[in-house]
Amino acid sequence: MPVATLSQILTPALAQMLDRLEIKRLVSPRIADELIDRWAAQGARVSEVGRSSDGRPIRAAVCGPLEPRRTLLCWGYPHPDEPLGASAIAWLFEEALAGRLPDLAHWRLVVIPCADPDQARRQLWLEGRASALEFAAGVWRPTHLSLEVDYGFPIDWGPFLHDTEWRGRCRLRRECEGRCGERCMYEDLPPGPLPESLALAEAIQRFEPDVIAALHNTHTGGDYTFLMLRERREVLRDLLEIPGAAGRGRHLGEAIDRGARWLRSEPDLLRERMLDYQVRRLERRPDYDPDALYAGNASAANFIESLPKEAQFTCPESTVFFHRDFADPSPWGRTELVREEVRRGRRGRFYRYRWMRDGGEWVLAEREHLPDRKRGRGPRELEVAVTRSMLAVRAARRRRRVLEAADRIWERVLPYATAPHIYREERARYRRLGPGISERSLLIYRSRADYHRPATVAQRASFAWEWPMHTATILGNFANFLAVQDDSVPEIAAAKRDLHALIEGEVRRLPPSMREQADWNSAARSILARVLRLMLARP
Repeated sequence: MPVATLSQILTPALAQMLDRLEIKRLVSPRIADELIDRWAAQGARVSEVGRSSDGRPIRAAVCGPLEPRRTLLCWGYPHPDEPLGASAIAWLFEEALAGRLPDLAHWRLVVIPCADPDQARRQLWLEGRASALEFAAGVWRPTHLSLEVDYGFPIDWGPFLHDTEWRGRCRLRRECEGRCGERCMYEDLPPGPLPESLALAEAIQRFEPDVIAALHNTHTGGDYTFLMLRERREVLRDLLEIPGAAGRGRHLGEAIDRGARWLRSEPDLLRERMLDYQVRRLERRPDYDPDALYAGNASAANFIESLPKEAQFTCPESTVFFHRDFADPSPWGRTELVREEVRRGRRGRFYRYRWMRDGGEWVLAEREHLPDRKRGRGPRELEVAVTRSMLAVRAARRRRRVLEAADRIWERVLPYATAPHIYREERARYRRLGPGISERSLLIYRSRADYHRPATVAQRASFAWEWPMHTATILGNFANFLAVQDDSVPEIAAAKRDLHALIEGEVRRLPPSMREQADWNSAARSILARVLRLMLARP
């Protein structure tokens, strides 16, 4: 089947504009400030929509008609380690400011290049083209969603208070007396929505956009799209065609984001499950009690859907370190020797067990219920196609080993640390660096029926390359912490060396072509083309 071209998906003029797209440098928070100042001097309307947690201004740049028929609102850095979207939208805004978007002349563009200026400044890799090793060793990203801009929006808080069934929970602090015992159930919740998220909420309500885009990128993998509202089927199909037409590829391996699919057969076009039952109206109530307890953050999608005006919200993802295998759904075709045995389990049911070799030992790889089986079968060895479960168990076991090694490094530096540990929130809740890699997660891979199927090329790429890179970036947060410690202390210097060796070991698992950043232009083209397609769907 021939691949569609951008001129077939967009208008010829927009496709030609994207053909000349050129990203010469990633837009860092410092560069974002310089761009906004320059745009203001060129006639853009610039306004402050809020301030960051550290008091830095968060500014929106606006161009287009004063009384627009339609409005696009975009922001970059929805996560502090994701600069590709900011770089893409900065280029598009300059094209619009220069009058080179005649097909969208009735649209007003509102751009916030950096929605998280505090945490984005913590990156140690942004200025310049970093290798995968430099990226992983210098990355910073909070691992709690409630501390990330796209998930720090208000729903049940302050002036946004609304009437709901609270199922007997305290609503005010004074209600806790004699009710919660020694420990308040709200103790671990953040104190309120993120100031950065409130700035975006202000921009959404001030400009009342028709299309809203949080411009993300992933570390590795292929391109995929989050979409809040259903579009016509032809638009959905175009969104799937765009990555290939832009010079990238779709993400057809293991899921990166949890979510429901818009099209059953397409794993890279997603929606948020929670939206179906979390529609809420936000209004500034005069009877708001400032002593009301905060009840948790909401996602940008939840916030947008709860507003009176309908708007499409999208996250068009692309990737920094790319390989075409992530877009290949063909069978991988590798085989491996396993041990197999059929045993009677609980309630007389029979199960097939398969063990594989990993790290010099036989490891349980699969456990499958056999409903029609009437008797067991002794152990035997056979050659089978490598399954998703085998890849998943091997990847999960490796990550657990690496994170346990990082734990041991942390225990060594704890007496000498001069700054709060980067994982203090996670450690308070889970006690260990790698809480998600447990026997339970391995059991899920072993027992899920769809994981017993032979692996595709894309699935193999996910477990073989995406997983180690993600592990390396988790360790990057730890390296970011060690970077501000006193390395004249021998234990600190040794910890830095040992941690760097762990990160380097994970990055070495990537193929050589993935150890350098992929083409920025094709990534930006893929991101922008999906936003433009949604704009064209609204004449």
